[in-house]
Amino acid sequence: MRVSSIHIDGFGIFSNEAISGLESGLVLFQGNNEAGKSTLLGFIRTILFGFPRANSRDPNYPPLNGGSPGGRIGLLMNSGEEFVVERRPGKRGGPVIISGPNARTGGVELLQQLLSGVTYDVFKNIYAFSLAELQTIETLNAENIKSVIYGAGAGAGMMTLPKANKKIRDRLKNLFRPGGKKPVINQLMVQLEHIRSEIRETSKGISKYDQVVDEARQVDEKIRSLQHNLAGISQDKSVLSSYARLWPEWIALKEGKKALYELEEVVELFPENGNLRLEKELSSLNNHEDRLVDLQNDLQKLQNESEGLPVDESLIAQDKNISFLLEKKSEYLEKLKLLPLKQQEKEVLNTEIGGLIGGLGKDWSEKRVFAIDRSLFTREGIRKHEDRLNKMERNLFKADGILTDKRHRYDKSLQEELDSRETLQRLGLTPTKINEEIILKLQHGRDEFAGTIRDIPRRNSELHQEQQNLDRLIREIDPDWSGHEINNFDNSIAARKKVEEFAARLKRDEAALRDAKIFGRTIENDLNTMQEKHESAISALQDIPGPTVSSADELDKTKACIFDLKKNHQERTDLAHEIRHNEERLLDKQKELDRLKKFPSGISEEVFKWMAGMFAVLGVMLPGALYLYGMYIDAGIIAGIVLLTVAVVFIVIHYRFNRRSKPGLKGNQPLTYPVEQEINRIETELNANREKLREVDLKIARLAEDMNLSGSITNEHLVTLEDKVGKNIRFFERRSNLEKEIKALDTDVRKLEKKFFDAKEKIDQCNQSISSLLDNWKGHLETNNLSGELTPELAIVIFSKVETARQQLNNTKVLKERILEMEKTRDNYFALVKAVPDLSKFCQGPGTDLLFEVDKFFSQLKKQQKQLEAYRRVQQDLEDKCRHTADDKNSLDKAEKTRDQTNKALSDSRRDWHSWLTKQGLPGDLLPKTALEGLDKINACVEKINKRDFIITEISNLEIETERYRIVVNETLSKLGLSAPDIESIAMLVDRLVSKLDLARGNQRERSRIKTQMKTTETQLESVQGLVTQCQERISRLLKEGGTNNKDEFRKREHLFLERKRLLSEIAQAEKNMRRISGESDIDS
Repeated sequence: MRVSSIHIDGFGIFSNEAISGLESGLVLFQGNNEAGKSTLLGFIRTILFGFPRANSRDPNYPPLNGGSPGGRIGLLMNSGEEFVVERRPGKRGGPVIISGPNARTGGVELLQQLLSGVTYDVFKNIYAFSLAELQTIETLNAENIKSVIYGAGAGAGMMTLPKANKKIRDRLKNLFRPGGKKPVINQLMVQLEHIRSEIRETSKGISKYDQVVDEARQVDEKIRSLQHNLAGISQDKSVLSSYARLWPEWIALKEGKKALYELEEVVELFPENGNLRLEKELSSLNNHEDRLVDLQNDLQKLQNESEGLPVDESLIAQDKNISFLLEKKSEYLEKLKLLPLKQQEKEVLNTEIGGLIGGLGKDWSEKRVFAIDRSLFTREGIRKHEDRLNKMERNLFKADGILTDKRHRYDKSLQEELDSRETLQRLGLTPTKINEEIILKLQHGRDEFAGTIRDIPRRNSELHQEQQNLDRLIREIDPDWSGHEINNFDNSIAARKKVEEFAARLKRDEAALRDAKIFGRTIENDLNTMQEKHESAISALQDIPGPTVSSADELDKTKACIFDLKKNHQERTDLAHEIRHNEERLLDKQKELDRLKKFPSGISEEVFKWMAGMFAVLGVMLPGALYLYGMYIDAGIIAGIVLLTVAVVFIVIHYRFNRRSKPGLKGNQPLTYPVEQEINRIETELNANREKLREVDLKIARLAEDMNLSGSITNEHLVTLEDKVGKNIRFFERRSNLEKEIKALDTDVRKLEKKFFDAKEKIDQCNQSISSLLDNWKGHLETNNLSGELTPELAIVIFSKVETARQQLNNTKVLKERILEMEKTRDNYFALVKAVPDLSKFCQGPGTDLLFEVDKFFSQLKKQQKQLEAYRRVQQDLEDKCRHTADDKNSLDKAEKTRDQTNKALSDSRRDWHSWLTKQGLPGDLLPKTALEGLDKINACVEKINKRDFIITEISNLEIETERYRIVVNETLSKLGLSAPDIESIAMLVDRLVSKLDLARGNQRERSRIKTQMKTTETQLESVQGLVTQCQERISRLLKEGGTNNKDEFRKREHLFLERKRLLSEIAQAEKNMRRISGESDIDS
């Protein structure tokens, strides 16, 4: 097999490059550095074995000069068959396509057959290597390369020996694998290890047990004696340390008692937070008295304002329906107006869809329209073909144009000359007798006059519309208002700011009230929860039985001893196991040493020596034999070099093996040396482990004696003892934690009770603040002539509407002034027109006819001026055409030749275009522009179909909603005893109902507001009177609790009480610290 041709679409610096006709034998590619020689080698490797992965060390060659990545290679087999291998980038090296004789095709499997099983590494290192790879012999050291060379030299085929070697290794792995579990020998070794472990367990030595026990007992007696002495010393040290830590607390205790003795008066009992509570009660009393006077005045004012107002109850009963009708009226009218438009739009879309589908062809339908590929790739393909065809057509058109132009230019010039002469004869100038200044003014003022007569009706319509909008806006503000009230309304920034301040204060007070209520409920819930937790903790503490041991320290000490016993017992087990394992390893290594001493040397090195000689002889004889026969001399030389290289490799292997197998050389050791070293290391490790085992046995005996344990100690016994100690420790911890928890819960309950009372006072304050703010807001509304039911937010909206109404007033004024200016401009232009006799009779009417006659008059003037300019242009154009006619004749022949070549290229492009259209499912006779228009029509058709479906849904919703609105109207009128109106009269009827309802509802609200306010005021008056009495009683009780009737004396007694309480707390803390440090309950001792 050899490479016969190469075609590179895009690879490295190559783009659309082809090399064909490669002969057999040596083919040399010569070029400078960076010319692409290594790139060409990489291309051959890539096509045959695939594109390298992203993390591969092999170089990657992206197409730097464009083109699709990849290409193809032609392979000529020894049988004469030629195959083409083509590859593109993709997964697993990229897809490969092979085409051969007799329409034979294939993929990766066929490529492996063509390569005769040669792998990438073999091909890279033997058949296709670069200069850098040739400079080192390390590439031949890979195991697979060695196997291929050895197989080729042995005459067994390159891949036969590697495959046989792989099968042998697989069979060996099934028998034995280091670290494996499933192979047969591994399983037998595991069973052998298990049997050995059982033998070692049954053959434990116990001969020295009694001696070790006696030694351990003596050591334990010495340890107990030393521990007794250490306990006495530690006790003395503890006493001295306690005295040193007690000294600061003793000084603090003496100073506290001295300050307590020096107090002016002993106040043992005093209300908690007495002074703060007194000030709060005094402040509340003053506020309640002021509030009492204000409420009496408000009640008198309300009684004077109360009067009867008429109310239509039947109309108010339909408040909800009428409000709904008013709210939905504009929406109903809009939908009623929109419904026929949507239906008309649906019909138009149906017509357009039918027209678009009909324009595509008789056999087109909506289903086929949706089936067409409308993606950008299809459009890009059409544009590419269109650009190509347009380019060809432009070239052909250009050639035809040049040919036609050159052929007919002379005749055309003569004809244009005759036409110009006839045109010149027909031209004639008629002088005007009108003043040029008037004509100039008419010309300059024509556009302004046209705009004026067009804008006057529109401006009048805008004025009417603005006036209607203004009236509607004023009615929205207040039906009784007019433009005078709008101008006089205080819409200043200060007024707005005042309303915004009312809104902000009201919102802030309401939020504070809401937060206070939420906080109060939260505190109350927390207080109940905390009390339940406190009772539960006390009950749990009472349920715990009394302790069974003296202290937790004793339990901790016992637990530590148990932990040390378990740790040492586990360490003894590990050491015993490791000793048994080392004894077995020592036995195995001694057996291995005996086998190595019997192993003969000098056998393997003879094999490598013989192979090196055989390859050297073949490397010399093969080129000589080929030279004598005159056949494949170059290939023979290369084969000889390869065989000699293999011989050198075997010589190097023989030399290294010979050095490793012969002892006594410098830097080398005999084969038994590593095993003997390992045996020495295992013996040393075995002795060390035995010594550690004796030490661990001594530790276990001492710990057992400390814990008064006798007999053999097992893990089960230690676990049981540890569970018992752990249970007692958890019992002590549980009791201590419950006592701490009860104390903390007591503190939390007291804090929550105080927070609960503070929250209730906060709620009362917020209610009073909101009530006062609402009264001030109503007074502000009455001052500004606004309804008393307005909220601050609605008042802010009124300000915006007033500002809009003022702008509407200004717009109306500006429109009126603009209309007067336009009428004046129109009259001035009429005066100018009257100076022209032909136009004066058209000055009557709105001016539309006059504008037409003025334009006609100006057209006649321009026509006279153009006649003279046309004569000059025709004469000059005739001279130019006569001069160029002779030049056009010379280029006629060249144009005909160019046209023929362009026409042939255009025919080829059209055939390609028709074939591409057929593949895309489109008619083959379409032009690219038509195809794009067809795609546009298809897209438009799809959009209109989607739009039509959406409009059908909208129509259905509009019909349902308008019918629902009419049903509510009929129900409301039926309840009011009125007949159902026409569809056109529904809006007017709703407006009348709303007006009547607003009047009735306003009277009802006013009457209800006055009555409610009077009741609220009376209730508040009674409440405030009760609060005044309660405040006075609380102040009297608080002074009595403080042991005095004087407020100043009350404050002084609180100061003395707090100072005494602080000193007692410091003394108690000092005594507590002294008890904790000394460990004694009687600190005087």
